[in-house]
Amino acid sequence: MSTLNATQLHDLDLGFERASAVVLQYYLKYQGLSVGAVVKEKLVERIRGYIHDRALEGSDVLIMLRELQENRNKRVYLYSISRRELPGLATEFERAVSNLASARIRRGTEAGEIAYSYVDASTVRICFVEQQQDVVVDVPARHVTTIPVTNVILLQVDRSNGWVTLSYDPPSRIMRHGSQEAYYRSYLQRSEHLLGVTFRALGLARAMESLQSSPLVKPRHLVVDTNDGSVQITGDGVDCREMGVAPGVERFVTGRERGLYDWLPADKARVQFGRFGVYSGEIPLLRSVPTDLQCDPGMVRFSRDCLSNEVGYVLSQIRAVA
Repeated sequence: MSTLNATQLHDLDLGFERASAVVLQYYLKYQGLSVGAVVKEKLVERIRGYIHDRALEGSDVLIMLRELQENRNKRVYLYSISRRELPGLATEFERAVSNLASARIRRGTEAGEIAYSYVDASTVRICFVEQQQDVVVDVPARHVTTIPVTNVILLQVDRSNGWVTLSYDPPSRIMRHGSQEAYYRSYLQRSEHLLGVTFRALGLARAMESLQSSPLVKPRHLVVDTNDGSVQITGDGVDCREMGVAPGVERFVTGRERGLYDWLPADKARVQFGRFGVYSGEIPLLRSVPTDLQCDPGMVRFSRDCLSNEVGYVLSQIRAVA
């Protein structure tokens, strides 16, 4: 703990308050460390002990806890920047930090502001925060109150190839934008303006077609276009591909609209398919990661709290075939 200053120790405490026991458990598993009792208080105590014993770096734990805010239940829209525009990409922004351990997510304002920006040789990363409000209705008391909500929007650019992700918290009921569409469009336009480039939306038609035969996922729900209209196939917890109707429908599919995919952990992939697939350098999953994919515009919605390596794994697989 001695390597962390007072501000970082405070952020560590807040991060542990927000994190779930399941996330902390899997963080330790990915680090190859003993988990012990799966009780949040015990897990926090164990992680603090690992920091004290230098089995974990305090700065790495801080980064993990902050990235939970940046990754949880996000809608991630996929874009690209043309190679012609990449050399002119802006690299100086407000609230720049020299390392990610010193990055902090503040409460923000209704107008939205930059919480921090980080640039290195391979990455541009800008985190926005915006204050919104949710409505709480107490029906028996006939009373309505509002509570403040801090929305986190994360922009990331791979400077080597122009791959862009723009991740949003879902909009709250009361916000300055007036509509969900305006909320998403606002940060898209703001990101393009800051970087001085134009984003091109990436469709996921090719990726979803590849996933149809992939051993890395279990499709649970698919919406497809056929010659006779739109068809929904729901597996109700099982793989849609194992349903008897699926091959018959597949012959007439002209395009895919969206689908629910469970990304399989490494042991399930091995048992079911006998191989892992191509991981593009990412850490194989230790648990199932559910996602909702939208074809056009390309969007991946993560429907549970995810660690950054889990998000990176899913996006790298989609990127490889998109």
